[in-house]
Amino acid sequence: MIARLGVQLQTQPASLGGMGAIPHNHGTVFRVWAPFASSVHVAGDFNGWNGSVAALQSEGNGHWSIDYRNAHPGQQYKYVIRNGNQTLWRIDPREQQVTNSVGNSVIFDSSYSWNEGGYQTPTWNEMIIYEMHVGTFVDDPGGRPGNFASAMTKLDYLQGIGVNAIQLMPVNEFPGDYSWGYNPSYPFTVEESYGGPYELKAFVNAAHQRGMAVLLDIVHNHWGPTDMELWRFDGWHQGDKGGIFFYQDQRSVTPWGDTRPRLWSWRSSAVHSRQRHDVAARVPNGWVALGFGSQHAILFRWRIAGWMVAGAVGQQRDQR
Repeated sequence: MIARLGVQLQTQPASLGGMGAIPHNHGTVFRVWAPFASSVHVAGDFNGWNGSVAALQSEGNGHWSIDYRNAHPGQQYKYVIRNGNQTLWRIDPREQQVTNSVGNSVIFDSSYSWNEGGYQTPTWNEMIIYEMHVGTFVDDPGGRPGNFASAMTKLDYLQGIGVNAIQLMPVNEFPGDYSWGYNPSYPFTVEESYGGPYELKAFVNAAHQRGMAVLLDIVHNHWGPTDMELWRFDGWHQGDKGGIFFYQDQRSVTPWGDTRPRLWSWRSSAVHSRQRHDVAARVPNGWVALGFGSQHAILFRWRIAGWMVAGAVGQQRDQR
């Protein structure tokens, strides 16, 4: 690390694993997959939003990283990707928190003090499921949409009528503040108008205290089609298609635009990930599982290319 006039330059790729922004005691590691970029920088609150001073180093296989001292949770940032004559300011594809769908990434500390007691997931044949749209469940008519905090005020009511599982309609970041959620902009980010990732954890924690499972509706059949900096993320694309995170042929076509994601690209971009957050994984019983850093987001329904998959996670924790 070289210090020059208060600016920090990275001379070697970061050694700490993980994708996206990974805060630690002295700063934050930033790592992104941009295989067609000629250079990548990170700009944010920690360097005056200068897009030319904090260069990520190439790790090979399209990965770029930097360990930036004194970049801390709560600070906003973007990647500055250059490809030929293109200079692209991009939200981090792997970040869990953004200011909004056309705003900035936020360095997020994923630690949380869980207090669920002796929670056990109800068995499938005993589940009584309530499907919840967070934005309208407990909202302010004519005002702001509902959020996880307002929804928590009705958990005792749901418990009282016998509900023991809550299926949340999609909660990934979407354009604007009002949506059913089936137009996600970022697959790892929790909708900010609902309270973001911390409030989702608080909701899961409160539901589990009452013996209620939480199911997540996950959309990977199509993304967007608007407010997506994932589109042509690093400047590369074929024809009129969306670049590295999307199919470049007829498989991209959906009724909502040519925005079907190519999920193997996310596997390529996850080579450094240790399933720190929201990473799809296979569990021994064959179900597809989704985790929010531990065992706490228990169940989900996965929509992908016309298929509907239901999954269950046992009491599993990260092995990091």
